[in-house]
Amino acid sequence: MSQHGLNRIATFEMSSEGCSIHTLELSYRCTERTWKRMKDTLYTEQTQRDKDEDVWIYKERHGLHICTKYSRHGVTIQLEHNTNDNEYETFFVRMIVNPRKLLDPESSYLGILEPRKNSAQKVRKAFRKLFENTCFDEEIDTYHLRRVDLCTNVHCDNAKIFGELIRAAQKLPTPPKYSRKWHCGKDKQKTKLYNKHYIRYVCGTHELVLYDKTYQMKENKLLLSYEKLPEGVLRYEMRLERDYIRRIQKNSGIENTTELLEFFIENSAEFLVATFNYCFPVGIFLRLGELENYIQAHVNREETRRRMLALVEKLQHGPNTDEALTELEKEGLSTDGLLKHFYNLGISPVPLRKNFSAVSIPNPTKLLLDLMKGEPVKIRYIRSK
Repeated sequence: MSQHGLNRIATFEMSSEGCSIHTLELSYRCTERTWKRMKDTLYTEQTQRDKDEDVWIYKERHGLHICTKYSRHGVTIQLEHNTNDNEYETFFVRMIVNPRKLLDPESSYLGILEPRKNSAQKVRKAFRKLFENTCFDEEIDTYHLRRVDLCTNVHCDNAKIFGELIRAAQKLPTPPKYSRKWHCGKDKQKTKLYNKHYIRYVCGTHELVLYDKTYQMKENKLLLSYEKLPEGVLRYEMRLERDYIRRIQKNSGIENTTELLEFFIENSAEFLVATFNYCFPVGIFLRLGELENYIQAHVNREETRRRMLALVEKLQHGPNTDEALTELEKEGLSTDGLLKHFYNLGISPVPLRKNFSAVSIPNPTKLLLDLMKGEPVKIRYIRSK
């Protein structure tokens, strides 16, 4: 027992599914006649539903109809009719699929597709079974893979440690060639709160997302009645768009959707680790005093120390790293190569709160890499008496 409190351990663990796929989007271009036949069939079937059954196909806007008839199985369908400036028309069926729910409708929204060798084949068979004898093509290989979300879930058993990790991660600098995107909603207060739990970076062909999955599930009412969540679940996600997928398909020689799913399941961990490591170099978050002392002890050049400490001081009081760097530039302090000094020392410029219970927490990339070794990550902290 310490003089000021009790020594305790907080634990981060990767979920049992490891790294795999959470969501995928399928796309199929069809003729106008086929598209209209599907749409008319669905609206006709809806008129025959039970009186207490909700509407499951509706017009979202001109040229777009949404079908939720198969949502229990993790599938939402869009019937899309597009017309460009020279009146050239296209007709698409798009399906957003949660493969875990497709395999087991009773499964949690928290889990992801288990990364087994036969998982893609199971998805293919479940897809065929769901859509046989419907107006939709039941063969998944008829569709093109338009988007796939690679992800993993990291569980934490301590809400305060988890919350401080999310808070510090919010202040990380935007990676080169990426732009930060914020969640938008009609309710400004809810939107502001959501963005405290949600971090998203976009880079043309893909997106990188880090967010509090526990908050998202509670906010969107996705919790099942029997489900008990950990104190915190950190979701790492890499969303690959069509151009990225096409490049992978071309380079690998993969010909159909099932084989592509097999490839992404097998390589999801490699994609996640490589991309997060590029965007957020491995490092640790240190408590304010310890971070300042570490810089004083390990940086020889006085000018470099001064600039590094100035950035830490800025980050202590609110802005994220991008805003803090801009403020320093306006004050006449050069920020050229400033972040690299932190990266070379294996530390983050973002300090933990001054009197936080833990001296250090690994940044998201170090946490992910350490968990990939197969063991939980332990964080020592002091709990007040």
